[in-house]
Amino acid sequence: IVRVLPVGSGKMSIGVDIETLPGLGVRATAPGKVSMVGWRENDGITVEIEHKYGFRTVYSHLLSANVSEGQVVKKGDIIGYVGNTGMVHNYICHYEIYIGLYPVNPIPYLNKID
Repeated sequence: IVRVLPVGSGKMSIGVDIETLPGLGVRATAPGKVSMVGWRENDGITVEIEHKYGFRTVYSHLLSANVSEGQVVKKGDIIGYVGNTGMVHNYICHYEIYIGLYPVNPIPYLNKID
């Protein structure tokens, strides 16, 4: 069971909330190098990955992280687990993509489910 919810409704945030069962593995959406693992006040446990061509992905509200800063990951590697840390009530992974300093809509980059 997965629901992808565009963030809106007055929140000052970008990206999508992927609502699913607690504790499920969160996978890297592309190969890269982990640039940040830690706690952010509103976002809870967060992992950031730097990718080629100036792309950066951010995964927030995790139950726990499964990677460390500087670690190289492949697409599909489990980088953490779905949680509800930070300012959130449901079990989600909040997912964001940046190109350089600019956020982009992540929906076209998510794998399609057939």
